[in-house]
Amino acid sequence: MLILYGSKYGTSQRYAEEFARLVGESAHPVREKLAPPQDGVTVFFGAVYVGKVHGLKRAVRLAARGECLFAVVTVGFAVADESYRKQLEASVRAACPERLLPRLKQYRLRGRLNEPALKGGDKFLLRLLHTAAEKTPASEQTPEMRALLAAPADLPDLAPLKELKEDIARDISSDRTRP
Repeated sequence: MLILYGSKYGTSQRYAEEFARLVGESAHPVREKLAPPQDGVTVFFGAVYVGKVHGLKRAVRLAARGECLFAVVTVGFAVADESYRKQLEASVRAACPERLLPRLKQYRLRGRLNEPALKGGDKFLLRLLHTAAEKTPASEQTPEMRALLAAPADLPDLAPLKELKEDIARDISSDRTRP
């Protein structure tokens, strides 16, 4: 199993490393030069920024050389309503070649803001969004605004990774039992 991550501020990396620990593997930055996985399974944790998944193109190239499952775990701060989730899933599918789509599984994990690590434009944008959210009456705040105002400063919730591990294991075994 090849475990990759595309992370800008560390949350996707943290998820990938914890997942790798759970399955007894290593996590690698997507920029590393790597061989395709021997078992054909690629799991990619990618941070979502402005609707795009950081490192997805490189992960797709590696996964396309595999034979089995390609799991894409998007890690985003925004609360994913149904339309946003569908838009993100469509974006991931569009990045994949046709032959990879039957092996594609998508998951979503909640990211966090690492405010001290934010740089330049990201820090400025966050300040603007935070100020706008604070000025908006509570009854008119979007789920994203409420999440921004209640942004956790601690590590992400790692509990969903156990469920993710079990789900991926089921997918791998069902894929291998197909004729």
